Amino acid sequence: MTSVLTGFFSATASSKPTVGDTKLSLVGADHLGWLICDGRSLNVSDYYWLYQTIGNTYGGTSSNFNLPNPAGYVLGVIGSGIGSNGQPLTVRSAGQFIGEEMHTLTIAEMPTHNHPGSSNTTSNANINDPGHVHGYVRTNDTNHENATSLTNSSNNQGTFAANTNSATTGITDSGHTHQLVMSNQGGSNAHNNMQPTLFVGNMFIYCGRTGASSYAGTYPFYGNGIY
Repeated sequence: MTSVLTGFFSATASSKPTVGDTKLSLVGADHLGWLICDGRSLNVSDYYWLYQTIGNTYGGTSSNFNLPNPAGYVLGVIGSGIGSNGQPLTVRSAGQFIGEEMHTLTIAEMPTHNHPGSSNTTSNANINDPGHVHGYVRTNDTNHENATSLTNSSNNQGTFAANTNSATTGITDSGHTHQLVMSNQGGSNAHNNMQPTLFVGNMFIYCGRTGASSYAGTYPFYGNGIY
C-alpha cells in the first residue's frame, strides 16, 4: 500500500466521519460508506444507525426511510439567526424546502403607483335651454290699423313694438361619458430569483456500518463503512 493510501486508512478517530456527516464531491457514486443523496428509499434494518440519525425527515415509513435530495438546491443551516436588520430570521427545520428558482410578481408585490386619468369619466351636468323671445320696434306707421300705438298723435301715427313667440332650440344633454383607453404593458413573465450559485458536485451522507442486529448496541462513530 502506498504511503498516501496508508495515511488515508490509518486516519485518527478525530479525522474519521461520523454517521450523518455530509460532504460535497465530484464523485458520482456511493463509496467508502458515503451514500449519494439522491432521495432513494433505504431499508431501516440495512442502515440502522443512519436511520437513527435522520429518521423519516426526508420521507419514508416504519420500515424504510429516504435520503435527502438536494440536487439543484442551495443548502441551508437549520435553526434561526439574526438578519442584517437585527431581527430574528424565520426558524428553519431539517427537510424543509422553500424558495423558487423563477418568480412572477403578483399585484400585491408591485410597488404602489398611480396611473394618470381613469378608465371612465362621466359628466352629469345637463344642458338646459329655457326658451327666449325676439322683440322688434316699428316706427312711422302710416297704416295704423292693427298697430299698437306707443306715441299718440292726432292721426294716431307713431311707433309700435311687438315680440316673437317664445321658442327653444330643442337641444338637451342628459350627461355623457368620456372613455380613456389605456394599453397594457409588460409580459407577466417570471424573473430569475436565484442568487449567484456555483454548483460543485454531489452531496453524500455517511452511513457507517450496515445492519442492525450485529451493531445495535454500539454506535458506529467512525469510518467502518461499506468498502
